[in-house]
Amino acid sequence: MHPPSPHPVPVPSVGPGAASTTIELLREAMADADFTHDVVSSRLDVPSIVAIGTKSLEELMARTASGTRLDTLIRLLCMNAPYTAGTLDAILGTGLCAAIRAMGLVRDGPSGERSTVCINPVRGLWIASDIPRAGETRASDFVMGIGSSTLTLESLTARRSVGRVLDLGTGCGFHALLASSHAERVIGTDINERAIAMARLNAALNAKPDIEWRIGSFFEPVSGQLFDLIVSNPPFVISPEQDHVYRSAGMSGDGVTEHVVRGAAGLLARGGVAQFLCNWAHMRGFDWRDRLATWVEGSECDMLVLRSETLDARDYAEYWVGHTREESSEPLAARAARWRASYEEQGIEAASIGMILLHRPIDRDQTWTSFDDAPRKMLGGAGHDVLRRIDAETWLASVRNEELLDAHLRVASAVRLDHTLRPDERGWAMEQASARLLRGLAYETTIDEAGARILMRSDGSTALRSIVAEIASGLGRPLSEVAPVAVGIVRAMIRRGYLDRSSDHKV
Repeated sequence: MHPPSPHPVPVPSVGPGAASTTIELLREAMADADFTHDVVSSRLDVPSIVAIGTKSLEELMARTASGTRLDTLIRLLCMNAPYTAGTLDAILGTGLCAAIRAMGLVRDGPSGERSTVCINPVRGLWIASDIPRAGETRASDFVMGIGSSTLTLESLTARRSVGRVLDLGTGCGFHALLASSHAERVIGTDINERAIAMARLNAALNAKPDIEWRIGSFFEPVSGQLFDLIVSNPPFVISPEQDHVYRSAGMSGDGVTEHVVRGAAGLLARGGVAQFLCNWAHMRGFDWRDRLATWVEGSECDMLVLRSETLDARDYAEYWVGHTREESSEPLAARAARWRASYEEQGIEAASIGMILLHRPIDRDQTWTSFDDAPRKMLGGAGHDVLRRIDAETWLASVRNEELLDAHLRVASAVRLDHTLRPDERGWAMEQASARLLRGLAYETTIDEAGARILMRSDGSTALRSIVAEIASGLGRPLSEVAPVAVGIVRAMIRRGYLDRSSDHKV
């Protein structure tokens, strides 16, 4: 079995002169045709452009058969469909077609003219990436487009005005491009030269000339510098294979994730945040929480881990072997067996995916570490909730239970409380209840009658101690017995955003 070779087709050049003029012409053509995420997704009948693979080619072709400029751009740039000589000129114009051919964006081949990269409209941007072809082995320097993990990190990113941002392992440059709207300076780094070339193309497509792109391994290109925000979707797959730069980085187990977390801690400015969407291993004989906590020991950083999913080693191997079938010609069963044997040898029992966040405090020495499960869904951007979570964890780490009982808490406006009632001899009794959030990190939690009462009575003017005393009285139990349990519930509610401190009554 031979490792994949580098991509045979160069990324279209975006240097000064003719190429720059071509980019402007293409940008104008895409804008005039309304080549945007919502319009294209609606045209293809998909919830998002990243879900284009859920439709058959026949259906996609049928939906884009009008011959308009929009349908032509969708077929050419999103679907990599071929066009016969002269067809593109007739629809897009001779001037633009001649320019994109000269630039290398369109090339002639055995089946007709095709684009050399995909260009998809995503989150208000046009994003170029390499073309995934079913049944073909991907090149070693393949540049991924926008996937679900990319969009998840984008939704979780703390969006606030900052000075300096680092997009580590930038790939096609998506996170760097988004950060440029709220940062004074943005640097994107990647060890893959083709990725940096693709990121430069995307910066040109979106008229973002001020982003700085640097080639190098991990933090080497920015050694000694400090950042207010670091984001990364690193090559996190736990795999015995190291042939593809976008997925592997020459480290065994979850070594990449550990290396990124440890390295980022030293590059955060005071008040800075680092966010990674990544995988980590569950090692035999170790609690994964204790193991991850060691990664920030002595770093002077807080750590928040939101776990989305955990798969045992067998399921993890089968998932990723199937998900990356284009990377290898090895039979799937043999490849999966080799992956499982590697996990067994390393003592890896399972693997989790989620977000790891670091925060460097501005003016305190004590730090906190918190582990929680992520909600099953996010409703819109959750960056605000992430910043709120940092504030909540900081306060909870400093407040004792007795102080918390004296706090005045307010239920969040996005909370909805759902009750199921059943009849009994006294009238109606609560059978079950759940509390859910309508935006951002949209947690939904089953609660008991005491938890429901805490939410309903937390109006910002009533001390928690009074609410808990009412609950204890209704249960016929002493406050000293009920309070510790209630405080534990309240801490979880504050963490997840159901409750907040009243602005008028802060401890």
